[in-house]
Amino acid sequence: MSSPASLMGFARSGSRGGVHLDAVTIAIVLGIVLLGLVMVTSASVSIAGEETGQPFYYLTRQLLLTLIGVGCAALLFTVRTDLLERASVPLLARKGRASYLGERSIGHQDPGATSAALILRALERVVAAETS
Repeated sequence: MSSPASLMGFARSGSRGGVHLDAVTIAIVLGIVLLGLVMVTSASVSIAGEETGQPFYYLTRQLLLTLIGVGCAALLFTVRTDLLERASVPLLARKGRASYLGERSIGHQDPGATSAALILRALERVVAAETS
């Protein structure tokens, strides 16, 4: 069964039921986010200064949206993969092979959700084996 951490690539379940965050992956993601913020600032500081009178207008907006995204990711991080799998049952498939069924796809578990959950469970087992 999946742990609440459900292996989102940067976390894995700890030996005592807690969550262990992978420092290298967190550092890489943080570096990419900071690089993006620097790029937004350097590309828009003069434009924002002319348009709004606040040279860091776009930086503050991007930073706020980044923080909202981190909060949403943290909430989704706590959702178990088997719940996401079952949540696909009442939905209408609009992409992939299941979309060929049209309305008949409602009431059936989405194959993409199932395969993604299987991959995450296998990855969880591998990481758990490496850490123990």
